[in-house]
Amino acid sequence: MVNMCLVTMLAGAAVGGALSAVFCLILLAITCCCVRYCKKRRAKGKHVKKGPNGVLDLESAQVFGKTMKEEAGTEHLVLEAEKMAPKEEEFKCKFELNKNLNSMESTTSSGHHPVTGDILFRMTYERCTLTLYVLKARNLKAAHDAGYSDPFCKIHVVPGRAEYKYRTRHIKQNLNPEWKETFTFPGIDPNEIHHKKIQIVVWDWNRPSDDFLGEVIVDLSDPIHLDGTQRWYQLWERRAMATEEL
Repeated sequence: MVNMCLVTMLAGAAVGGALSAVFCLILLAITCCCVRYCKKRRAKGKHVKKGPNGVLDLESAQVFGKTMKEEAGTEHLVLEAEKMAPKEEEFKCKFELNKNLNSMESTTSSGHHPVTGDILFRMTYERCTLTLYVLKARNLKAAHDAGYSDPFCKIHVVPGRAEYKYRTRHIKQNLNPEWKETFTFPGIDPNEIHHKKIQIVVWDWNRPSDDFLGEVIVDLSDPIHLDGTQRWYQLWERRAMATEEL
């Protein structure tokens, strides 16, 4: 009888231990599930905080909205830049084309190249006669692609009579020609000489039309130009004057 009681007690203890173990395992599994669920909730609410009642936190919402707006704005700027790139390239091409055209116009306004060089001459005025000594020129521009000109001069007193138009001989293939020619303009009253101008235009002899190389206009109101001294005068682009075409 005693033995039966002992066996019964031991069996009850064994059954109780097994149930306790099962219960512990179930409790552990429930705890693990809760921990995993809490981690997921934290991951979802990492950027946006909510209040105790699940209401969206105002400060977090503003930060989140600002971040999204900046990302959208950056993407918009990238798209706009990609759209503008072809237009910028087209604008650069047009700008370079206009620049080249303007450069070509500036170099061809008076011929193939701008006017260069000087001319050496001297003048005297005695006994109502103006005397001009055309000596030479230097560093004239090249009117021909081969790099030379065939220069000559046309001379006129302004204002003056039609017969007071002269020209020098042309010198072939020379940018530093020497003419050494003398021209006289008689019958100019002393009261009129200071109201005159001497106009010398240098041309390149060419056919069917001559090419302009430069000109100089000297105002004779300054008597220093009539003292017989040789002077270099710079050649300039063509200037408008109320005279006949030389």
